[in-house]
Amino acid sequence: EFAEVYCKTNMATSILADGYTCNLGSNRHNMELSKNRAAKVKEYLVACGVPADKVEIAAHGEDMYGKLDLTKQEDYRRVNITVK
Repeated sequence: EFAEVYCKTNMATSILADGYTCNLGSNRHNMELSKNRAAKVKEYLVACGVPADKVEIAAHGEDMYGKLDLTKQEDYRRVNITVK
């Protein structure tokens, strides 16, 4: 639904997919995992019709672990989408 609405109303804006992870594993692994999560979201949005040049990705690895107001470790395994 998000991609469909975006394509109809917000094409002048861009999308940022921020990948996060928890603190399990090495920092290198977590950075790659965060990057892959964000890339998969971009891949999905593009498959739904969003132009690839409108979707940016960012990866945070475990750098943000404990800095977000989340209660469970698994809640950090996420991608946040921001329309800019």
